[in-house]
Amino acid sequence: MASCKWCKNSGMFVKVDYRGLCKSCAPKVSFELQQRARVIESSLKIVNDGKVFKTRWERCELVLDHARQLQRYEQMDISVSDPSPSTVIANLEEVKEEILAEQIELILKDSISKAKLAKTDSSTTAAINKGITKLENLSEIVGDEDSVFKAIDKLNSQSNKILYSYFIEKAKKFEFKEQYSKALDQYYEALYVLKTDDVDDAEQGAEIKELELKIQELKSR
Repeated sequence: MASCKWCKNSGMFVKVDYRGLCKSCAPKVSFELQQRARVIESSLKIVNDGKVFKTRWERCELVLDHARQLQRYEQMDISVSDPSPSTVIANLEEVKEEILAEQIELILKDSISKAKLAKTDSSTTAAINKGITKLENLSEIVGDEDSVFKAIDKLNSQSNKILYSYFIEKAKKFEFKEQYSKALDQYYEALYVLKTDDVDDAEQGAEIKELELKIQELKSR
């Protein structure tokens, strides 16, 4: 005796199609499957070929929403599509991670590159802060993703390293020119960076000690 997989109607006079759906359910279910499949297909093209991160991410979310709706039929053993909604969901979760990682790496590289090329400490800081702002905006799009927060921490850490290198390089140039007062100022700035960053002073004790000795040396000149 046939039984509709969707409405569960059964009986001697109930006939079902190849999906196991009765005359009443088949047209409605078929229409929904076609419509959602069409949205999924067009959205996946944008996910794969698109250039704008926000658009690609939003299309991923759209595909996941439609695939989860189709998953209801899959769970009732109603033929849906190939690949199955479950497969689409699993694959797309991986794709989301990949495109997010790409966007984070793009922001990090651009920000760090501009910070290293900056001519002043303020422009160095500005380049890093701009990158942090971009990551914060990214977080508003993707939600509470650990990878974004870790990237912000990494950028803050890089900011301190770049600033430290910036001040040390300037100090050495002033020292070479025998402009000791100016060199001293830059060494103090470098020491301040080390003393106020998030790294335990014990972990960078050698650098701090070296700077303090250099400062004492220049103060005596």
